[in-house]
Amino acid sequence: MSCLVTKGRLLPCKEFIGGLYKVWFANYGTFTPTVDANNVVTSLSGVTIYEYELKGTSKLEQTMTSSRENGTTFVTQTLTLDLTGGDYNFNNEVKLMAYGHPYVIVQDNYGSAWFAGRLRGMDVTAALQTTGGAISDKYGYTITLVGTENEYANFLSGSTITNAFGSMTIQPTIVKGT
Repeated sequence: MSCLVTKGRLLPCKEFIGGLYKVWFANYGTFTPTVDANNVVTSLSGVTIYEYELKGTSKLEQTMTSSRENGTTFVTQTLTLDLTGGDYNFNNEVKLMAYGHPYVIVQDNYGSAWFAGRLRGMDVTAALQTTGGAISDKYGYTITLVGTENEYANFLSGSTITNAFGSMTIQPTIVKGT
């Protein structure tokens, strides 16, 4: 049987930190990432990605659901972005994001990076623009994207906090915000 547990796990060191650092969007269907036998993304050849800097409570949650009765297992990838500021130009970007189903690369504050929505893309399920009630309240967006995939988001090869695309053989073209 090929679905047998194959390894044990030691308690890891307490070196991890939570939260997201950056996120990149790529238009769905514009490229195919190269993935090795360990399901690690090793190349993002010929793609342009759009970088968003993050600060605050953005998070990526991945929930595996398995049904013995149906014989199915899938992972729901939920990305919640907490973005401050915005204007009419950004309103249009949010609309385009919602109309499509982009690929999303997520980097956490620890330096690890993942490719979410690799097979089916991710869908905006909610996009809240708020200008709070008090002068000190949030002015910005909370955007939720959801993807349903066969597995957890794929790690990017060699990602570090200074370079999410670390040891990839072919790296993407990055368009930074203005």
